[in-house]
Amino acid sequence: MRLLPRSGFVQPGSQADCLRQPLTSHVRPMRRLFAILVISISSCSSPERTKLLGTWTSDKERTMSFIQDHVKIPEKTERFFGELMGNLSVTFAESRVSYLMPDVYVTLENEKKLMVGFEETSSYAVLYEDEKTVVISGTAPVSGTEETTTYYFEGSNSMWVYIGTVDPFFPDLHIREYFKRVDRGSGS
Repeated sequence: MRLLPRSGFVQPGSQADCLRQPLTSHVRPMRRLFAILVISISSCSSPERTKLLGTWTSDKERTMSFIQDHVKIPEKTERFFGELMGNLSVTFAESRVSYLMPDVYVTLENEKKLMVGFEETSSYAVLYEDEKTVVISGTAPVSGTEETTTYYFEGSNSMWVYIGTVDPFFPDLHIREYFKRVDRGSGS
């Protein structure tokens, strides 16, 4: 912060002279600008909040197509994902998210094994959203850890999420899991 000289003499037209101008000359335009800013922000955020709401199911065909075209993984890992994908259902309400994964038989070590499903509901918060992305913070299903997740939209009824990890004990496979909207939901 810059202080005025102690002498009290201010050169007309200097930066310090501007500080002596009455504030009321700039208040009305600033109030208008602030009101326009508030209205534009609130009107832009409302429609975007509905982008994530509703029920989404894992899109096995698109996910497996992405894996085959862009990911180098062993055949047994690809087969595992082929059995797993297409089963998860995610429902977003205004501040709650529910995950439903049924029991699924998957092939591990050349043997069919039952992978026990789960059903969980937790709260989430939208951290950021624009035309093509929504970033949320919430509790991850199964692990119960706090995570930040980014959903990328390809139209109003199709989105994908990156399936990766920063955990050194799990490989990062660089997979996208696609979801298709099956119900718009009420958002409550």
